[in-house]
This record gives sequence, structure tokens and C-alpha cells, in this order.
Amino acid sequence: MNKKQYLDALYKELSQIGVEDVGDVLADYEAHFTRKALDGYTEEEIARRLGNPGEIAADFLPDTAVQGKIDQAGNPGMTRAGLCFADLLVLPFFLTLYIWAVAMLAASAAVLALGVYIALGINMVSVIPVLPVAGGVLLGASIAALAVLLFAGSIWFLLLSGQMTRAYLRWHGNRWFGRHGLNLPVMPQTTGKRRRFMRGVVLVSLIGCIMLFAAAFIVMSVQAGTPGFWHYWHWFEPVP
Repeated sequence: MNKKQYLDALYKELSQIGVEDVGDVLADYEAHFTRKALDGYTEEEIARRLGNPGEIAADFLPDTAVQGKIDQAGNPGMTRAGLCFADLLVLPFFLTLYIWAVAMLAASAAVLALGVYIALGINMVSVIPVLPVAGGVLLGASIAALAVLLFAGSIWFLLLSGQMTRAYLRWHGNRWFGRHGLNLPVMPQTTGKRRRFMRGVVLVSLIGCIMLFAAAFIVMSVQAGTPGFWHYWHWFEPVP
């Protein structure tokens, strides 16, 4: 059974039992086919691993039927109490993830501002040591590339936090209502084009940061006549 045949069969089964959000369910399973195909599975293998469409559709029966299944399977009160306890543990974890992602965004903005500050030779408050023009431009550009790298990392971390939240909520709902719906993956799901773009940004910014920093080091070493140019320009000496 290929992807189209499987989704058509699932649509038929879901429609027969009167599931209201058939489109959302099918979208989840279609996305599952796409993810697994990117991992190298054939459509037939994916369909076989998912199981019989009729059995899947049975998990989306109306609430009265679902409640009956819960009562037969075990004590729903214990399950839901356990889920509430899990929520108490998971909530601080997710809050930490989002706080860390925002902190990374703020850090990337601060590093970018520092790079521009150095590249333009701005020293309004005398906190940046003496830098030659060429060395300062190269060093500032290197720091700006580092800021782009941090920004890309913060975007990926935000995507990770959001995907983990959605995956947990889906899992939580399935367990709470006794359904065996398709769980969502934990890692961010991006299209091939977007994934290649993000990888390209990370690779270019990383290489640019390293090469520009190396060039700045060489230029300032030549200008100072010594690899220890920070001593030549008295960078770390106390101001009298």
C-alpha cells in the first residue's frame, strides 16, 4: 500500500465513524510519510509500520467510545494524575528552553553591535583598546560573523523548543483521552530547502568568522611587528 492508497483508506475509515477533524489527522499522517521518506523509507514500508488504517481510525472514536476504552484498559484517574505530576516537572524545563532561546537571540544582537562598534572604530566610552583600521575592520567583521552564527543557533533552538512543546502536548492529549494517535517528532521538522539554507548560513558564518579572525590576527601582527600585538599596543595594561 503506497502513500495515496493508505491516506485514502484512512480517510474512508475516519469518515465512516464521523471524525470531525479528518483533515488535521490526514495532514499529520501525510507529514509522517514525508519525514520518513526523507529518512530513506519507501511508502510501502512506512504504511506497514503505521499499521491498519481501520485500527488507527478506531482510536479517533467519539469521546463516549474512547472513555469506554479507557475504562477497559485501566484506571484513567491514575493515568491523569501521573500526567499532572509530569506537567509539574516538564513546565520548568520548557520555560528554561524558551528563556535560553531568548537569551541566545539577545546575545547575538549584542555581539553584532560589538562587531559593528569595532569595525567602525567607535570608542565613545574608551572601552575598546587601540586598533589599527584594517585590523579593526577585519576583527569587527569576524565578530559580526559570529553574531550570525549565534542568531542561526538561536533560531534553531526556538524551533526545537516549539517542536518539543507541540510533541509533548500531542503525547499528553493522546494519553489523557486514551487515544493512540500519531505522536509528533521531537526534533524540528523543516523542508529540504529551508534545511539546506540554514546549513549554508551556519557553514558560511563559521568559516567567515574563523578566516576573518585569522586575517585580523595576521594583519595586526604585521602592523605591530610582533605576534603579541596586544603587548605592543598596551591593551591589558592599567591606565595610569
